[in-house]
Amino acid sequence: MDLSRPYETTWEDWVLGGGARASFPHPTRPLVVEIGPGEDDFLLDMAREQPGTNWLGSEYSHKRIARYARRAAAAGVGADNLRLIWRPAADLVGPFLTPGVVARWHVHFPDPWPKKHHAR
Repeated sequence: MDLSRPYETTWEDWVLGGGARASFPHPTRPLVVEIGPGEDDFLLDMAREQPGTNWLGSEYSHKRIARYARRAAAAGVGADNLRLIWRPAADLVGPFLTPGVVARWHVHFPDPWPKKHHAR
């Protein structure tokens, strides 16, 4: 069973279907974007606490998007107001996520120092 739906949206959906807002059941709600949600609970918490806002997480790693969608589904959070997209942020910010579309941005840097596995 694919738990990423209804959470995952795609760039192709946006190109063919009217952009980021069209991915949500209530496209007129304010859209808040987090770039790089990773493993953090911020998006899950915000989608739960602010159901009148649409929350979008943009991540470059499809594995992370799939894990995040599974966590959201298991928590029963955000099917109505949380979407995740697997795409580099640079592909989205100019063409789709403009100041007229996005009410607020979040870019968190929770783990900025290099690790052993980064040495390669």
